[in-house]
Amino acid sequence: MSDVIDMHHVAMATADLETTIKFYTDIVGLEAGPTPSSSRPLQWMYAGDNPVLHIFQPNEDRAGGEDDVYGVAHFALHIADFDRAKEHLEKHGIDYAVNIMESRNARQLFFDGPDGVRVELIELR
Repeated sequence: MSDVIDMHHVAMATADLETTIKFYTDIVGLEAGPTPSSSRPLQWMYAGDNPVLHIFQPNEDRAGGEDDVYGVAHFALHIADFDRAKEHLEKHGIDYAVNIMESRNARQLFFDGPDGVRVELIELR
């Protein structure tokens, strides 16, 4: 078994594809990029050359209640500048929580995106 190096991607179901794409572009800083064809609305979001977030609208006949249909628990993105990210969230009126992990020499920002998906931005120093 090999060690995990980095996050590959997160798949996320959303009720509103366009609003979600705009949020993850304007607020988080990902870019929409090449996406394979699909039978449902789908967009891959990129950090550099890596498609780290796959956003889709589920089929309407998806099983389960409404709480089971949308979102993920959370996902984390490694960032270069904690202070700049914090200022950016404040500029856009995004409520966030801060966690300082002294033992790991890391600073984290947590906030909610569309459909209540929890986003973590982590700076490793």
